[in-house]
Amino acid sequence: EIESLPSYVDKSNLKIGDLKYKDQNDDGVIDVNDKVVIGKDNFLSYMVNISASWKNFDLMIIGTGHAGGDFNLAYSSYFTGASGMANQSQFVIDHVGKTLPRVDYYGTPNNDVISDYWLRKANWFKLQTVDLGYTIPFKEGNRMGIRSIRIDFKGSNLLSLSSFKYMDPEDSSAGLTRYPFFKSVTFGVRIGF
Repeated sequence: EIESLPSYVDKSNLKIGDLKYKDQNDDGVIDVNDKVVIGKDNFLSYMVNISASWKNFDLMIIGTGHAGGDFNLAYSSYFTGASGMANQSQFVIDHVGKTLPRVDYYGTPNNDVISDYWLRKANWFKLQTVDLGYTIPFKEGNRMGIRSIRIDFKGSNLLSLSSFKYMDPEDSSAGLTRYPFFKSVTFGVRIGF
């Protein structure tokens, strides 16, 4: 099958498990002249901010997201990895030969070329912050001088809705070459005098 492909610039490096490319201009050679515009890089970024209160309870919810556009997985070392098998993500190691092209110790430049194979829809929503509080009021002139006590629960990065099952959609390098976005939950008590 490799021998029947159009002539690649360096066909000698092609092996079973590599990606195949379309000869867009039908000149019998796969090279830079076959590049075409793919994907959509314009998208809508949005934020949702909800605040509500009822009696002594208060709630604030902040969420952010993207809609439309495409994300190119070839830009993420999570999927393509760096040279050297020790640098491959566990996802790559588990999926090579099944849903991903082959990798090797020296890297496989043919398989990291930006193509529609690596494109995914860039739609996601993240629940960034939830803050739920309850305020206990005190009568003025009490012995301790306390005006109120507020008890609150705050969560950060609690939920991600995305088609990106294996990585953080907000930053594809989170947890690989950068610190991951941590989920955190805190509980607090504030006394007002």
